[in-house]
Amino acid sequence: MASPRHSYRARLEGLADKTPEEPEEQADWAKYLCVLVSGYLEQALKEIVLEFAGQHDANRLQNYVVGTWPESRNMKTANIREILNHFDQGWAASFDQWLDQGDQYKSEINSLIVSRNDIAHGKEANTTNVTLRSTRNRLRIVLELVEYLEEIVLDDPEDAPQIAKQE
Repeated sequence: MASPRHSYRARLEGLADKTPEEPEEQADWAKYLCVLVSGYLEQALKEIVLEFAGQHDANRLQNYVVGTWPESRNMKTANIREILNHFDQGWAASFDQWLDQGDQYKSEINSLIVSRNDIAHGKEANTTNVTLRSTRNRLRIVLELVEYLEEIVLDDPEDAPQIAKQE
């Protein structure tokens, strides 16, 4: 069964392929996608962390993440790094390396979040850089990031941080 993040990813890819005919509709579509892509990043990171906890029979950790994860967390790169660092400093260091490898990964992810906030708070004048092209590029980067996070968090159980079981 596909996880919610994989279903959401497929939906986003389908929506990103659409191009409304009118320029004004394209601008609105780009803003809509921007909000969805930002939400995807937020939910995918939470789901990956919960999946990690489930793989390690860490029910208390799962309960903590579910209970304390904010409803809306700005997933700028500094916040992603902070979350990863709380679990494992190696994950945070690996994330830093990933950011350095990509052409403007950090600025594009942070711009996505800033644009999402501006859209959500009605700051229309600040959203001129939200185009279908920029949003599709940011989607590509976010999808690469989620795949990378899956790799470092979920795919190598031998290198995963050890969670002490409380008796």
